[in-house]
Amino acid sequence: MEIIKNSKTILYAVLIIVLGAVASFLVFYFYKFSYFKMLDVLNLIFKNAILLRSYLSLTLIINIVIFSILLNFKKDALAILIFAFTCIIGIWAFILKYIV
Repeated sequence: MEIIKNSKTILYAVLIIVLGAVASFLVFYFYKFSYFKMLDVLNLIFKNAILLRSYLSLTLIINIVIFSILLNFKKDALAILIFAFTCIIGIWAFILKYIV
């Protein structure tokens, strides 16, 4: 993959994925658990597999939207990396649902 040789592209992709995960956490927090403290909700999510799967599903949806936007703006290298990270998160959610 000659497109992804630039280390800035990888850094941007990781930054976008982290921002997408933070955005999905904020949506999840304000929609379901706004009456709790954020750290308590974060601990609850990582201790409860069902909540973690729900959070990961929301993260996947946000990453797919970001992927689509990047494809429309012809940012192919970033789109490929976002897709790869989205696949990794999807595999993690699949493992949590069917194996754990």
